[in-house]
Amino acid sequence: MNVLSLLSCLFKPLARRLGPAAALLAAALFCAAAPAASQPPDREPQRPVVRVGVVDYTTPAPYEPIVEATIRVIRSSLAPDYDVVIAQMPREALEAQVIEGRVDIFLSSAGFYRRLVPYGAKDLATAMSPLYPDPNHSEGAAIVVSNRSSDRRTIDSLKGARLAAPSRHAFSGYQIPMAEIVRRGYSERTFFSSVLEVGDGKDAIAVFDALVDGRADVAFAKQCVLEEYVRQHPQQGRMLRVIEPRQGTGECARTTDLYPTWTLGTSFCTPPDVSRRVTSAVLAMPAAGAGLLWGVATDFSNVDRLLKDLRIGPYEYLNAWTLSRLIDRFWPLMLAALLLMAGIMWHSVRVGHLVEQRTAQLQEALQKQRDLQQQAEEASRRISALQKVGVINQISSILAHELRQPVGAIACYLEGVREQLALVKSVPQAVFRALEQMGAQIERIDAVMRKVRSYRKSPGGLTQSIELSETVRQAVDTVRRSFSGDSVQIDESLEPGLVIRGDALEIGILTMNLVKNAVEAVKGRGQSGGRGRVFVDLRAAAQGVVLTVRDNGVLRTPQQLCAITSRMESTKEDGLGLGLQIVSGIAERHRAALKFSLAEAGGLIVTVTFPAAGAS
Repeated sequence: MNVLSLLSCLFKPLARRLGPAAALLAAALFCAAAPAASQPPDREPQRPVVRVGVVDYTTPAPYEPIVEATIRVIRSSLAPDYDVVIAQMPREALEAQVIEGRVDIFLSSAGFYRRLVPYGAKDLATAMSPLYPDPNHSEGAAIVVSNRSSDRRTIDSLKGARLAAPSRHAFSGYQIPMAEIVRRGYSERTFFSSVLEVGDGKDAIAVFDALVDGRADVAFAKQCVLEEYVRQHPQQGRMLRVIEPRQGTGECARTTDLYPTWTLGTSFCTPPDVSRRVTSAVLAMPAAGAGLLWGVATDFSNVDRLLKDLRIGPYEYLNAWTLSRLIDRFWPLMLAALLLMAGIMWHSVRVGHLVEQRTAQLQEALQKQRDLQQQAEEASRRISALQKVGVINQISSILAHELRQPVGAIACYLEGVREQLALVKSVPQAVFRALEQMGAQIERIDAVMRKVRSYRKSPGGLTQSIELSETVRQAVDTVRRSFSGDSVQIDESLEPGLVIRGDALEIGILTMNLVKNAVEAVKGRGQSGGRGRVFVDLRAAAQGVVLTVRDNGVLRTPQQLCAITSRMESTKEDGLGLGLQIVSGIAERHRAALKFSLAEAGGLIVTVTFPAAGAS
């Protein structure tokens, strides 16, 4: 094995695995080494060899006559400086040799040439004919069906049919018609139920035999091949027709657009001198056959678009999904999805905000409703208390009216007892003192009844000057005697000589109610389990005379204080709450300020501030 053969063997796997860029670099090294390696130093230099490859093509073909004429022109243009070697081979073999740089000049379809552009291939000329004088648009394909299939008249109606084609790699026999189908939105892989490949070259015409004998429902063929088949097999030919035919005067029937046809090209390894000579020779050669010539195609964009639609050749990378390709392919859908997501997020935020707003409004409305309900309940309690007071007023009036005579009778009987006892010797003085106390209490009852009756008639004015210290002391002593058996300590600090304008009886009632309530609040429930204490204080102040009653009871919270002060509720189980209402009414009648507060250590402090005697 010589050096050239060794380099060729090493290069083949590189060219197929490393891709276009690496293949070009390796092949360039091969091209540079080949001439030197092929000339042993002890022999005469040989002429360079120009290798010409011709792809197997369908026969008969419209451009077949130009092949032999072109080969003769190439030989004569390169003689005597080059030896020309001609080889016709299948598409796969020719493609590999062009990529590896083992072919200098090749003759193939335009699709085959454009697939090899990334590997350094360059077009020299493109065939043209009198019917197709534009080398950019001179080759198409026909999609053929049997006349037995009357329902198959459009490309869309072929979905799911069985296809017969020369090869999936045939440019005119498969790729051109398949691109027409893909551009209508169908998938190459799923449009046909099956694909029968009959072979390239001379075997390509067998697609019509498969259509006639029922092995296929549809056939792909290069334009003008059907006309040749009809000429050779007239009876079978009458059974075939072209789907969606389009053709000009004298043209063969076709279904597809026109593309550049056979192209003469060079590989990256071709010497520039060879390219120049061959290009000049073929463009100047006389017409072959029925006026076939070589021209220069200036637009292969439709071929490139076909390769891209089918994702083959330089566009095979489109079969692999990447992020950039996804964005490039589906950016409208992605943008719509992003806008939809943004809209959903905005809607969610908006709905959340509205829910929060409506929830706040609902909570505010509920709070207002609770406040109104609480106010209604408070008003109901006040009305109930007023009704209770009204009933008590009625009862008190009745009692004051009806009890006056029995009380008077008791007073008379008491006076009679006193007179009879005066006649008896050796009666203990304690009995007379008891009788005096009983008389004093009867007089007090009578005074209260008169006061009640006076309220019913007219409240009258408060013009009497009373010595407040003595009135308070008497009221405290009365309460102390009433609760003498309980463990409650009552202390007082009364400043003497304090005078106000008012009613002594009402002031006594006010004081007794406050002290009695304080005693009942601490009776048996002193702070920390100790003894209950009540302290009564009376002194002059800048704003008048201040009476304070303080206890060490269990009252500790503002809610408990509110229940006593604003609602006038009794803390006793059997209490009616009238005591504080009486106190409040007497204080208001005397223009005194009544105040309730909590003691720091627990308990209630009640302060009554009377105006001085000279105040208006």
